[in-house]
Amino acid sequence: MEVLEKAFHNYYEELHRYAYTLVKENETAKDIVQHVFTNLWEKRNKLNIEDSLKAYLYRSVHNYSINHYTRLRRHLSIEHSD
Repeated sequence: MEVLEKAFHNYYEELHRYAYTLVKENETAKDIVQHVFTNLWEKRNKLNIEDSLKAYLYRSVHNYSINHYTRLRRHLSIEHSD
């Protein structure tokens, strides 16, 4: 827990900035970073991070941002087809 808490304090701001560059929405960027840390906590006993934790966190933020964009596009596509 201490490692995760330290990682949160060390990386939250820069991960938020990175997420914001991808999604261009402040609250969504916050949600993405929060989700990454929540997921990390939930899977802490199963994860085997071979590279650096920082690299893992950045890749996770990137992937969640892409997933957010994909869901948003799908939602907008469905709205416009109605």
